[in-house]
Amino acid sequence: MDLSQIKIARYEEGQKIWMVRADSGQYLENFMFGSVISIKHLDIFYNFSDHDTKDIPSDEAIRKSILSKANYRDQNSKTPKLNGSGQRSYNQIMHFLHDIKRGDLIVSLDDNVVVIGVCRSSKAFFSKRGLNKPDPEGGSTTKLPHTLRKKVEWGPRIPRSRAAGLLRAPFQAVHTISRLDKHWKEVFSLIYPFFTDGESLYFSQFIGTREEINGKVISKLFSNLSNVQPLLDEMLNGVITDAFVDALVNDELELAWESFDLTTKAFFMSPGGISSKLPLPAGIAKELAAKVLAVLVLINIGLISAEAAAEQLDEGDSTSSIYTPGGMIKERDLKPSGEDNVGRMLGELVKGNAAQLEQIKKRQKAIKVKSKLKLTIPDYDTSVLEEKGGVKVSRID
Repeated sequence: MDLSQIKIARYEEGQKIWMVRADSGQYLENFMFGSVISIKHLDIFYNFSDHDTKDIPSDEAIRKSILSKANYRDQNSKTPKLNGSGQRSYNQIMHFLHDIKRGDLIVSLDDNVVVIGVCRSSKAFFSKRGLNKPDPEGGSTTKLPHTLRKKVEWGPRIPRSRAAGLLRAPFQAVHTISRLDKHWKEVFSLIYPFFTDGESLYFSQFIGTREEINGKVISKLFSNLSNVQPLLDEMLNGVITDAFVDALVNDELELAWESFDLTTKAFFMSPGGISSKLPLPAGIAKELAAKVLAVLVLINIGLISAEAAAEQLDEGDSTSSIYTPGGMIKERDLKPSGEDNVGRMLGELVKGNAAQLEQIKKRQKAIKVKSKLKLTIPDYDTSVLEEKGGVKVSRID
């Protein structure tokens, strides 16, 4: 595993995430082929071809167009008023026109895949282009009939099976447009192996086996993940001792169960996802803590050996090592001046404990657990989300 390719994303407060799904995902391939999203609601009431301009009508003109349809007008009101269906259609059009803006993340899906992209135009436009992807075998393809559109640059394409548990509820929403802001953790867990909100590190794995899951194996996985937090605490206090290794592996640490901070949401349905969270400890630079925890997770789930991790990480000038209990306490409290400082400290921590970390991995049977469950982590090209959507990431190495 190349640690330089492992990203840790940073969630920024206020990041908007929208789900736009037309006709239950029937036009997802059109969306992707044409780099757009679209909705049909305005087409029911307004035909832009009948007008001299392709400009989007005003909000009031849209409301009047909806009121012109008896099925969308409240028949019991003495003054023109939208009924429930009319108001819902109006609200969906308004969301599309005014609320979805350039830089917002867009999620769309069909029965098989989930795609995530970035809105590239705050302003909507009309178009009748079918945007039907050519069929190499000469068969017929579905044309996009909706004329109200916005530009989107699409990024990662994820099998929907990976989202079956984490996003099952929001994906069952009946509206064409839905807000997913409160589900940002679930969205990020689909595409990033690690991400943080500045207070905690979140990480996700996917169980790929289609066989029934052995209870001993899954409990061993959760036990190994729970050991990451006391491991970090011990590393920050000094070199890990053999006595600590024995106590950790034999579940004999002088810690109450409540002292283990790992929390997990699991949908291990063969296959299924696991999303976990660990608080970033106080008294250490957040970026350093996140990177150390990420490396420990990868070692403890058997995706990399401690020796390989140590070889890849920069330990800086060994003659000026800060890896002593006193020196570490001094420097870890400082705000790192740059990536080199964090990288050096990370390298020293891992290299100074590589032998003990590898021993723990072997005694915890991490490789066997990984093999039995066919564990993987998200590995997608998310560059569009970072370059166009402003999602900030750092890399472990």
